[in-house]
Amino acid sequence: MKTIYQLICAVCIICGFTACQDRDLPGSGEMQLLTPDASSITGTLTGENNYDYTLTWTPSNQNATMQVAVYKNGTQQQALTPCTGNSFTLKNLETKQFYEFLFKYANADALSNGVMTSYTRPGASSPTDLAFTQIDIDEENHNLEVTWKASEDATSYILKMENNDGSRVIEETVSGTSYLLEDVVLKESWDATLIAQNSEGKALPIYGSTKIGGKIPAFLSEYATPEELIANGDDDEARRHQYRGGHCRLSHALLAARP
Repeated sequence: MKTIYQLICAVCIICGFTACQDRDLPGSGEMQLLTPDASSITGTLTGENNYDYTLTWTPSNQNATMQVAVYKNGTQQQALTPCTGNSFTLKNLETKQFYEFLFKYANADALSNGVMTSYTRPGASSPTDLAFTQIDIDEENHNLEVTWKASEDATSYILKMENNDGSRVIEETVSGTSYLLEDVVLKESWDATLIAQNSEGKALPIYGSTKIGGKIPAFLSEYATPEELIANGDDDEARRHQYRGGHCRLSHALLAARP
């Protein structure tokens, strides 16, 4: 009996889902709009680095507009949206994610049955944890190390870096998970773009930025107690403190990157 009950429930759920997905808008009688022809819908990678996916279909002679909904890994990303012409482009698909596209014709009076297509974009997984470490060789010379957590299947990475005034642009293909940028300048800002790639394609880029600063001793303050230090110290400046001989010494190090 339990098995029969479960079968009946499953049939009810399936029928209910079908009814929600595939029926005309209010009204009764025969379907007014034909279902989109799944065999006429084709998909092509487009855009920079083939990040986008464009679906096209044969124009319909019905007085109706194609509407498309998008799902990623079973979660709706876009509700049914009218399309202009006979194409739809989804931008910036992540690699190794399962995308589904629901197509229905619609006009003011009716909504057709729907058909679905799916696609998974091949290519490397994205790296993570892009980070920057300033290396001070001496007061006049500074380098910048860029590091990241490896992609599980990338064979190399494209790293692009540009400073704030555009006077230096670095673009390198790196096989490891770090890069040393030499001769950076105090108060200089840097933007980084990192793309993992393999023979199947490129991951979406990840981004990061940093500003080069220098620790230059500026002045020394003394406070009688740690409480006074906390109450009166300048929180906007980098500081290190020591408690010696009953006095708190607050050594302020102004960041050279500050205006």
